[in-house]
Amino acid sequence: MKRLFLSLMSMLLLCALPSEAARKVWILGDSTAALQDENGNKRGWAQMLQQFFNADEVEIIDKAKSGASSKSFYKETAFWPTIRPQVGKGDIVIIQFAHNDEKCGGADGDELNEFFKTHPDQQPSDWDYSNKYRGTHPSRTFPDYIKAYIDEAKAAGATPIVVGAICRKYFSGTKISAAGQHNLWQKFDRLEGGVYTKDYTGMASDDGSMNYPLQAKKVADSYDDVPFVDLTSATKEMYENFGEKYCTDNIFCVTDASKGWTGDGTHPSPFGATLIARQFAQLVKDQYNSETNAKKKAVLKLLADGTNLTSEITFSPTTGDLGKAYVGQTLTKAINVSAFSIAEPAGTFTFTTTGGFLVSTDGKNYAESVTVDYSGSTLIQTLYIKLDVASKGIISGTLKASCPSLSGEIDLKAEAISLEGGTAVKVFYDLSSNTDVAVTGPCNALPETYSNMYAKDYNTMNAKADWSGTAYEGQNPRVQRNCIEGNNWPAGEEDENTSRYIQFGMTAPADVQIAISKVSFYAGGAGGNGMRFKAYYSTSPDFPTNEQNTTNFLWQTSMTSNKAYYVETVPVVTIADGETLYVRLYPYYSSAASGKTFCLKDMTIEGVATDLSAPQAEDVTFGLTREMNGTTFAEGTENVKNSSAAITVTNISTMDSPGKNQTMKHGSATPTYTVPEGWRNYFAAKGTGVKDSYVDGFYWGVKVSIPENCSLNISGLFSDVYGVKNVLTSKFIVKTDFNSESFLYDGGEFAANVENGLCTNNVDVTAEDALKELSGDVYILMPWYSGSGATYYALKDLTVTGTLTAASQSVKYNLATSVSPADAGTIVANPSGDQIKEGKTVTLTAKRNFGYKFQKWTLNGEDYSTEEKITFTMDGDKAFTAVFETIPVYTVKTFVKNDAELSLGSVTLSPDDNNGRYEEGTEITVTAENSKILNFLKWEDNSTANPRVITVNSDMNITAEYEVQDFIAVFDASKVQAYAYPTTANYPFPADLTWDAERNATALVVKMSDGSPVYTKDGGTPVVRNRIGVVTTGLNGLYQNGYKTTDIAWMYRFSTAKFTSATFVSQMCAKNNADKNYKAQYSLDGKNFMDIAGAVCQTTGAGKITDFVFDIPADAMGKEMVYIRITGTGEGIYGTYDVEGTFDGLEYYLHSESGVGNVYIMGTAEVEKDSEAPVVTSTIPADNATGISASGKITVSYNERIEAGNLVNGVASLNGKPLTSTWNTRSVSFDYVGLEYGKTYTFTMPAGYVVDKSGNNGDAVTLTFTVMERTKPVARIFDAIVDKSLSLGYGESIPATETMPKQYRYIQDAINDAPAASAKPYLIYIKEGYYDDPNPYFNSSYGTRWTDASMTETERIGGNGKSMDGKVKYDDCRLVHINKPNVHLIGQDVEKVIIASDRQDGGDKNNWQKPWYHVNAGATIEVQSGGDGFLMSGITVDNENWTKERKAGPQALCLNTDADRIVFDGVKARSYQDTYKTNGTYKRAFWNNSTIEGSVDFIYGNGDVWFENTILDINREKGGWIVAPSHEKETRWGYVFNNTTITTHYASDPSTYSISFGRPWHEYPKTVFLHTKMELTPISGYWSETMGGLPALWAIYDIKDKNGNALHDDLADENGNKVYSDASIKDYWYTDGSGNKVTGESKKWLSPSDIAQYTVENVMAGDRTGNAQTGVWNPLFTVEKTETPKVNVNGNVLTWDADDFAICYVVTVNGKPSAFLTGTTFVGNEGDKVTVQSVNEHGILSPMSAEVILGASTDIENLESSDSRNRKDNGNLYNTAGQRVTESAKGILIKKGGKFVRK
Repeated sequence: MKRLFLSLMSMLLLCALPSEAARKVWILGDSTAALQDENGNKRGWAQMLQQFFNADEVEIIDKAKSGASSKSFYKETAFWPTIRPQVGKGDIVIIQFAHNDEKCGGADGDELNEFFKTHPDQQPSDWDYSNKYRGTHPSRTFPDYIKAYIDEAKAAGATPIVVGAICRKYFSGTKISAAGQHNLWQKFDRLEGGVYTKDYTGMASDDGSMNYPLQAKKVADSYDDVPFVDLTSATKEMYENFGEKYCTDNIFCVTDASKGWTGDGTHPSPFGATLIARQFAQLVKDQYNSETNAKKKAVLKLLADGTNLTSEITFSPTTGDLGKAYVGQTLTKAINVSAFSIAEPAGTFTFTTTGGFLVSTDGKNYAESVTVDYSGSTLIQTLYIKLDVASKGIISGTLKASCPSLSGEIDLKAEAISLEGGTAVKVFYDLSSNTDVAVTGPCNALPETYSNMYAKDYNTMNAKADWSGTAYEGQNPRVQRNCIEGNNWPAGEEDENTSRYIQFGMTAPADVQIAISKVSFYAGGAGGNGMRFKAYYSTSPDFPTNEQNTTNFLWQTSMTSNKAYYVETVPVVTIADGETLYVRLYPYYSSAASGKTFCLKDMTIEGVATDLSAPQAEDVTFGLTREMNGTTFAEGTENVKNSSAAITVTNISTMDSPGKNQTMKHGSATPTYTVPEGWRNYFAAKGTGVKDSYVDGFYWGVKVSIPENCSLNISGLFSDVYGVKNVLTSKFIVKTDFNSESFLYDGGEFAANVENGLCTNNVDVTAEDALKELSGDVYILMPWYSGSGATYYALKDLTVTGTLTAASQSVKYNLATSVSPADAGTIVANPSGDQIKEGKTVTLTAKRNFGYKFQKWTLNGEDYSTEEKITFTMDGDKAFTAVFETIPVYTVKTFVKNDAELSLGSVTLSPDDNNGRYEEGTEITVTAENSKILNFLKWEDNSTANPRVITVNSDMNITAEYEVQDFIAVFDASKVQAYAYPTTANYPFPADLTWDAERNATALVVKMSDGSPVYTKDGGTPVVRNRIGVVTTGLNGLYQNGYKTTDIAWMYRFSTAKFTSATFVSQMCAKNNADKNYKAQYSLDGKNFMDIAGAVCQTTGAGKITDFVFDIPADAMGKEMVYIRITGTGEGIYGTYDVEGTFDGLEYYLHSESGVGNVYIMGTAEVEKDSEAPVVTSTIPADNATGISASGKITVSYNERIEAGNLVNGVASLNGKPLTSTWNTRSVSFDYVGLEYGKTYTFTMPAGYVVDKSGNNGDAVTLTFTVMERTKPVARIFDAIVDKSLSLGYGESIPATETMPKQYRYIQDAINDAPAASAKPYLIYIKEGYYDDPNPYFNSSYGTRWTDASMTETERIGGNGKSMDGKVKYDDCRLVHINKPNVHLIGQDVEKVIIASDRQDGGDKNNWQKPWYHVNAGATIEVQSGGDGFLMSGITVDNENWTKERKAGPQALCLNTDADRIVFDGVKARSYQDTYKTNGTYKRAFWNNSTIEGSVDFIYGNGDVWFENTILDINREKGGWIVAPSHEKETRWGYVFNNTTITTHYASDPSTYSISFGRPWHEYPKTVFLHTKMELTPISGYWSETMGGLPALWAIYDIKDKNGNALHDDLADENGNKVYSDASIKDYWYTDGSGNKVTGESKKWLSPSDIAQYTVENVMAGDRTGNAQTGVWNPLFTVEKTETPKVNVNGNVLTWDADDFAICYVVTVNGKPSAFLTGTTFVGNEGDKVTVQSVNEHGILSPMSAEVILGASTDIENLESSDSRNRKDNGNLYNTAGQRVTESAKGILIKKGGKFVRK
């Protein structure tokens, strides 16, 4: 017997060996791949994917998220940042994005947002960055995120695969359009060269730069081990094969109003998602078979080997686990069934369920069996499984699918939990007046908390709120009305914002377990239709997405305004011992709006609590059972039954199944049953039945596994059998050691006459002590034998009953947490509590309070971790302390002053999260409010920068001083916001600001027919209200919706008494059935109105804000009351709504949203005539002031109103340079830029320049001030070093040391590691080398090549210069790209550092197969739009088409720049044609001491560029052109060449070469050459007369030959002085697209006053504001070099004098840069040849010091750098003579045995 048991045990152990874990496949993507509601109309294709992969080999983990773009998924905490740490070695990461990357129509949301900041006039009215930021540019920023996923997945040891996004159902005829394939070439939003174009249509069809899937493929192609699976093309083909109608009806989600479903052309239906999922699996398998790249083939094999593409029936999900439910609930689950290549082309499938489960095809009608027809040899069907939970325990069953040729089944399972026997608990937040919470029973409540939300007030939703169908029907209770921070809901939100929510929760106390039984609340939206929200519960405070402990239980789409919705869910969730159930509500709005509130009431969380400190007893029933199908046994083995989730039951029966179709009986009174194959009753090892006695190893039986800390008492054993005939004899054996011959129980023998007698055996073993307090594994066996060897039996039931008891008290350990200092922060523990059970996992998160920063965790006094969040297992007492460091805190107070002594003006601080208190070192932006009535003058410290950035390092008082402009009234809803009802007390609405109390200014909406007020209708449209956000965000004032805008008018009433003139300044917006055009009228009596001449507003589009400004007629001045009304002209409306009804005698529509806002009624107040001259009250700066900003404003203020005088006495000037004036009510201001540090300036303004309103001349004004000294920079070394000699791979680096920055092999790697947003320069030092390395990171590699020698046909080139099929490689992508701000590339030496590539930007007629590229992918260096503040110094940039191949064409760029504030210092750029391209109307670049080589249009584009002391090296003997500009009309300056030398090094006599200064490429070019040395021979007239535009300004001034002789006679003034030149030609022409010749003249000379304006300070000043991005910029300070170090040698120690403006020093040893020091001492080796350069704060190097040779060692080992002076240690200090010296001693010193130098 022992032998048999051992044999069996070996078999069981073998079966129990763990198989290799399935490979995890993580899905990253958007809603088209995401998990969708199983009861809804849509599915993500990845949601259906598991069925097509073997689950034991591949585990699909779908993390795709609705609404996600590649950018938002990467950045938002809940997604990739949370998923990335979970990705492990051997996993696969599938990356599929595009749909939501198109949020900005192909533009990048961040780039657009930055653009709109500086171009607010181009910003769409509905622009909302919080939604639009998700947009990416297909070839500029989208690839960066795809690459980031790849690199980070690889870093985690995972394998990435890029997948093309599935197509949209965008049919054009019978084909899917380009846009449907995510290729936006036909129409996209374009931001190029500083110009934003909505719906741009000028791209060629074969230009792939706007094709998202193509760009994703290019990223994948840039790696040799990342496959691209083209699901885009595959779905395109599928849709086109099916046709549009079939796709609409079947492939895509459908509309079903009865179910609340809305269809679309983006999201697949369950059927469509299944087809796409299978298609993906097939693509993987096919691509694996065809892949020729070994590495990519190996990657595809990982998936291909696990595909399940047989014609067998597959189920998705592959397991039918319905989850948990409480007794009395109903569980449902959707299961998708598919089968392909079915033998019968058409037929019927039958689906049957067992175990009490029911099945349905429509989710409504359920039965144990249903049928479904199929055709096309394909079945794809969604089934719904339902279980009514009647009793607790594990419920098992099956779902079987069959047709004549196929069958398959999956197990169904559910767990039923009873809520009986516990204590009811509840937390209840009433929310009618406060956030108080009532607690019932043993539980704790979390306080209500907010993130980016706040409780605005407690009130009714609306006077007539709808509570019908709720417990409050007929009532109107108060609710909590919640609003978004800032009150403005953003536009375009399609899903929740994960950082905006309201949270509630219930916590289980120690030793208490709570089964959560219900979460319920009321929700609604007040103020308008469209409020939405999602509701989640989770047991984790992080709410991880798509995890079992986080459930989205409601997605409430658009709610009807002021209607209450009751929400209830039953989370089957258990919390215990400090665990918490969190409930979060994420509200969002359907469009941009303000004043909308999300309303809540009666948040309730209920449950049943159990005391865990007392023993927990549970009645259990388990065993085996067999189901019946009618009169036939179900096939297969016995089913395990188990009523408890706490125990595990395993079937260990040993009988075999030799036959079928036996007819069995169950006693004489029962029917017979036919038994098919699969019943266990025959002992094959013996070759016969078991007769007359028990046989070892022959039994029915189960193993029950009892968990730790639990015991089992068996109380009953029961069996029931069927048989053919004769008597079956059986008994029960209970054992704890399976291999032992001993047993706990052997009894209950029973003989069953199955044919006509008793069949059941029921044994009460309650009294059997041996069957009590059992633990571990217990075996219950039922051996048997028959009276006949040929008799067969089948088990109907084997049942064991008993009681499972949990140990009364598990081991607990103390968990103590503390914060040091005590008020420095808080600790969030999950679970919470000071005693935690053994083995429990605990997470502690340290959260700092303001004024502290986290330092570390200590455990029992020892350092534990520096991570703020730690996770550990309780295995003993633990005392954790979160240690924080203090940060000094200071207070900033703001004040305002103005000359009118009115309560006007405000100062904002940003950020301002702590009421004006800031941690030391915090940078804040201080902004003085400016408006049409407020002119900001200065800050109290005389600075005029506004806004200004201040670093808080002490307590501060900040005062803004204003001048108030004359005005009558302001209407901007800043003080009054209300609906207009007949009962509204303040309607007409009073003005928000008035000049004085006599204005009596009000606003209202009136009937055009009789002038009477119109009102808001109770409970809906029409509406009249004063509000923030009239129609759209940014317009604040008087709003109406519903009325015909020709029937009503916006009327403003005010007094003009004591005013001599007035202007009505306002804005309007309209949409839907509102008029497009409006006019203004005035009246002096409120009855008789007249049109105001010219006062017509043509709104610029539906929902767009349009300015409406007009002068109020002179006869309306000086009146006690004037009436202005604005009404529609009736010349056209935006919408087509029908009339909805009549209210107060006027017809109205559902929608005619329109309004007038931001109304400023400006005026000129009367003044008394006098004879006294205006008196200066103050000047900014004050006379003799010092420390004045180098760029700012001079303001002279007076005691009365002023205006410009005759100016006959001259102009205002600064050190003799004329200034431009800006006139205000009582002051005149003059901007200045770029003054010299430390220099004294004198401002003069002649007498009569200013007069008062009585005509009295103001006196002359003279003031002197001194500009501030230059600020000393903070010492630091470079951020990165690039060294071509290093043996490093891509993405690899050497960590930084104290004297050596982080080191890289590749330039692009160093750039990639620069911060994405930083105002501080990121300094990259590039060592000697020829850098022509492939760039695996740059993906905008779209190009073209000729496909035939006749050069008539072209084809597009794919990623990295490969053919579209990837098989033929034409060239490498070797360019360097910069798309991050303030990256500075500093070369060791311009002759030693060369960056080169060989791309060309036009077709090569001599090499027709070589590809050429778009300029955005064709330059050696690409500075993209995100690269503002880029600087390059000491580097040569080559295009090898010229420098190596000497090709005279085609276009071959060195530099392509599309950023602002770029500096090139000491640079060489060498090519032939198109060397340097500039972009952006308002973007600026500055060249200094550099050389540009070329011959044909080698400087071209637009923007403002200053070339200072630049050499233009011409490499063509004749027939070339220097510039080919394309400046827009708005361009301020264009190209300015100053102190330029035009020469050639290709000829000994440069005059043998000739060149044209330029030709006009497009638009209105502007170029001037000042002070030019012309060593070549210019063409006649200097310029070429034609190309494609008409120059606005092409001029030269002061041009000399190589010997210094003037090349022509300049014009002379009356005194004979040469003042300007007109030697340039003036007539230009070009042929337009229709073949017409267009002619024009250019300004060709500069007057003396013109020439005076051409300074670097002026040309680079931008918009001349204080805005750091677009305003004043003086690059001269950037290129100002620090002093050349003067070195001293003492043995092997080199020292030099410090330069106050140097940030560090570069030490070059034996020709190689070897150290980067902030100090002024270097210790080398004897014989070293050393030079030193100082470095300015922008990274630019000084000239080399004199070279010195180091001598013998001085034995100095430790050298002190300048930043180590404050170090503290306790050693005494000695000089080299051994004498003790003070801590302030200088020279060579000794401390603790080490020598160092202190200066």
